[in-house]
Amino acid sequence: MIFHNMRLKAGWFVLLLSCLIVVGCSARPNAGLLDPKYQPQESPSSNKEFAAIDILEKIRSHNDLLAKELGKLPELIDGITDDDLYALKNFMQFYMKNRKICDEVFLKIYAVGKPAHRRYCSPLQAIFWLAEEDEFTEEDNPFSEYTLPSLLDKAWVFKDSDELERIIDGTNDQETREYFKGIVWDTQPSQMVSLMADAYAKNPNLFNRKSSFIFNRLVKNGFSYRWRDFDAVVDRLNSPQLLNYYEQCNLTYINWRAIARYENVKSTPWFAFENKKGDCVITTSFTVYCLNHNGYRAWREDVPSPYSPFHAISVFIEDDGKKQVMDNGRVGKRGIESYELYRHY
Repeated sequence: MIFHNMRLKAGWFVLLLSCLIVVGCSARPNAGLLDPKYQPQESPSSNKEFAAIDILEKIRSHNDLLAKELGKLPELIDGITDDDLYALKNFMQFYMKNRKICDEVFLKIYAVGKPAHRRYCSPLQAIFWLAEEDEFTEEDNPFSEYTLPSLLDKAWVFKDSDELERIIDGTNDQETREYFKGIVWDTQPSQMVSLMADAYAKNPNLFNRKSSFIFNRLVKNGFSYRWRDFDAVVDRLNSPQLLNYYEQCNLTYINWRAIARYENVKSTPWFAFENKKGDCVITTSFTVYCLNHNGYRAWREDVPSPYSPFHAISVFIEDDGKKQVMDNGRVGKRGIESYELYRHY
């Protein structure tokens, strides 16, 4: 009897522990700078935090929700830099002159993902990144003719060559710019940075403001520094559309037979992230993990395939209850499709 009770208690303990693990895997919104419970950090950046809060309060007087969502961005709660403050001021100045279009676009980007689950609004972070790089103008800003893909095309930079091309585009000296363009594709990225650094040292006015910012950030942090940390990236990919964009740009299909220790890695979401490749099972593991983490009901389903015993896909439920498929674990990624209309091959 005593042994039986011990087994029951042990069973309940395992069940409780399992529930805690599942709950712990799901994201929760960040406590932002305008959260009543937020306490400014006692650090050299404290004055910058107070300055940021002052800017957010000015935005808040016109759009409370926008100001609160800005305050949740990792850039503002993880220690504010001069660049972060510049971005916030840039954003505010453009917003005050263009509130109508900014508010309209904000409603669209706020709806991307699940506000009650995601840590922050990722498209708003993308706009913040662009505000860090250069001043918004009537001709050049992320609000005019907004679409989510066009915003991500500008702000989410994955390839070393794309980062270098952005720097080259802002090179003021035409002769140097043409020289860089002529060698960038045949030169190792690290060597290209060294050549740029030499030219920059000789001419402090070589780059415009945007290219200067990108170059100095590149020298300080290296390539793709925003996309190295697994947890940070999973938090950022907090909607099916954002996740699909990332997978389409970054993941390459590879047959499972070419993957070392396949049985050990096939169910881990980290393999696809670290290696930027995988078969259908590995890609689906990453997809389902990201969706579940950000509040979506998602699971793997196996469908028939003429080339192997099965093909794994990710199935998830949208806010409106519609069942969808994401299928990027194959040659010729299919992205997001309706579950009812999906045809696996």
